[in-house]
Amino acid sequence: MNVKTKKINKKNPWLQRQDKDPFVKMAKEMGYKSRAAFKLLEINKKYKLLHNISSVCDIGAAPGGWSQVISKTFQNLQGKSKTPPQIIAIDLLDMDPIPFVQFIKGDFTKLETLGILNNIEFDLIVSDMAPNTSGHQETDHLKSMTLSYSVIEFVKQKLKPSCNFAIKIFLGSKEKQFVDEVKKIFQKIEYFKPESSRSESKEIYIIGLNKK
Repeated sequence: MNVKTKKINKKNPWLQRQDKDPFVKMAKEMGYKSRAAFKLLEINKKYKLLHNISSVCDIGAAPGGWSQVISKTFQNLQGKSKTPPQIIAIDLLDMDPIPFVQFIKGDFTKLETLGILNNIEFDLIVSDMAPNTSGHQETDHLKSMTLSYSVIEFVKQKLKPSCNFAIKIFLGSKEKQFVDEVKKIFQKIEYFKPESSRSESKEIYIIGLNKK
């Protein structure tokens, strides 16, 4: 007797989640490099971070979803401003070219990277950067905090007074301590959880408004 075996679909759980994610589908349809683009779109809709500015630094930019949003916003405003836009994206990983975006492959904490920036200061600094995650919530939180403090040091040096900032962190035991540090730099801070951020994710965005 011949027995037919049924093929079992053992697709990776991450791939299954991607297949069901409406933001992944929309990102593909709209040409964004990642679903993360929608997070910045939501942040900008609420806080108008990309309005009336001419220079932005995107830290940990690869694969480039946030840089795309920034670039498209500047393109839409082209002709309304006489100042050429300046968008600098920094990452250790490679990133495909994006209009208006100058990509720097390197570590934003190193002197050689800072040297490329010379005396440039920015109207806005953003970071959607995340560490390589382990799946252990507190470990990933602590890794996120280490990166976030490095970003804060960059912000102190490179963000103009009265300008704004947005960063992703993972919630955990050191969150309040980090937020207290951000409060020393900005007149106002807010927590923001975009709808495009998965509900089960511990990520949250800290928005720093009006640098002191």
